[in-house]
Amino acid sequence: MATKAQLFQTAKEFNELMQLDPPIKTGLKRTVSQLEDNIKEAAQELRDDDEFSDEVEGVLIELGIREKAEEQASGEDEPQTEEEEEKEVKPSSKPAQKSNGRYTRIMSVCDALSESGLDVDPGNCATEANKLYVKKAEGADNEAESLWATKTVLQVIAGLQKFKVKI
Repeated sequence: MATKAQLFQTAKEFNELMQLDPPIKTGLKRTVSQLEDNIKEAAQELRDDDEFSDEVEGVLIELGIREKAEEQASGEDEPQTEEEEEKEVKPSSKPAQKSNGRYTRIMSVCDALSESGLDVDPGNCATEANKLYVKKAEGADNEAESLWATKTVLQVIAGLQKFKVKI
């Protein structure tokens, strides 16, 4: 069982690296079960490439959120080709915020695209999306995350056009 100090450390790293809004409360009156529940809830937003300290990784394994490295290795898919690796867009270490009815980076990209009309430059769109996100969501200024979100939205739009999906 993870100690209260380990859970505090985990909550602190989650708050810092994932920019949780609202952050996990880490006051001294928090119980072990409250911290575990909050960490498990926030962990739903984790990606496989999120990296934490060894201590926090240990807590995540203990809570059943992540698997030990040797268990993960046995279930890996075939390696990607160079072409697939080039296409893959990697987001920054600060993921978009959990929605819960709040204004998200993806929403800011959609608004920026709506404002830009048919002439879309991904770089400019990302810059505008970042400005909208900072303004409307009072979120962190993170242009790399906005660029990732912009490319993701544009890939979805291209996919919809390819398959002639009517919206």
